[in-house]
Amino acid sequence: MNKFVATSMAAALSLAVALPAFAEESSSSSSTSSSSSSVSSSSSSSSVSSSSASDQASSSMSKSADSPLMMKQKMRVNQRSNGMMEAHKEAKKEAKKEKGMEPRMNTEKKSVDIACVQAGVAKREAALLVAVNASFTARISAMTTRAVDLNSAWGQAGMKTREAAIKAAHTAFKTSMKTTAMTLKTAHNTAWKTFKTDAKTCKVSLPAAESDAEKSDAQM
Repeated sequence: MNKFVATSMAAALSLAVALPAFAEESSSSSSTSSSSSSVSSSSSSSSVSSSSASDQASSSMSKSADSPLMMKQKMRVNQRSNGMMEAHKEAKKEAKKEKGMEPRMNTEKKSVDIACVQAGVAKREAALLVAVNASFTARISAMTTRAVDLNSAWGQAGMKTREAAIKAAHTAFKTSMKTTAMTLKTAHNTAWKTFKTDAKTCKVSLPAAESDAEKSDAQM
């Protein structure tokens, strides 16, 4: 009996000593857990703040890039770049033109017969002179005839007869002038066609001035 009591008292004493130690360890563990949670919360808050700051900086840079001033500067840069490209293209075109014109201006076939060309030009000009002279003669004749016919028409007594005679005089004049113009055009075309054939025989390339003269002569 005494032995049982002694054992019970020893167990009670051991429990009394162990309880404070267990309480202290629990308190320490809780404190450590709280500290860890605080650090984690602080780290998360710092990460959120950093992400927010990064987003703000990115948004600020995007707004700055899209600002009217930046857009104007970009447009000016693009316009200058396009202008330089166009100028470069034009310069290349001009260089090609000059390069292509040089051989034509500075070279000539050695077999060109100058006397042959001169004879062809003389024949052409003589034919045109005859055609133009005939055309002017025909126009003068037509105008002279119209003057006589109109004088006679206006001398008619009746109004209807007079108006019919006047109309007939003008109609005859227009027909005569039209025929004269067609005759001159035909002579012009024939003279120039013959000359071009002669120029090929002479082995010569006609300059642009000759082509211009052919077009202007057609307006006579």
